[in-house]
Amino acid sequence: APLPTPVSLSPIVLCNCWEYVKSVYPSLPGTNHVLNNLAVSGSVAVFYYPRQGLYHYAVVLYETDDQYVIEETNYHKCHKTKRNIKKDDPALLGFFPISS
Repeated sequence: APLPTPVSLSPIVLCNCWEYVKSVYPSLPGTNHVLNNLAVSGSVAVFYYPRQGLYHYAVVLYETDDQYVIEETNYHKCHKTKRNIKKDDPALLGFFPISS
């Protein structure tokens, strides 16, 4: 099934990756729960960038043999982007599965 996409993204959502993921998956629990329940696959990708000391969250669209295709906001400040990331990306901590 295709992912639900918000019709228009407010500045709050464009400038906050967590708010974007929540807009796609409203049932997503809080960040502490997500970080304490990471899995090897799932609908939400979780990154940590140690230089900035920041966690980053993205929606997983699909995967290929060696990459994930993700959609996110605020990877580039206040913009929505789609990226391919390698499965061994050092910033990728894991995933959070969303039960439908």
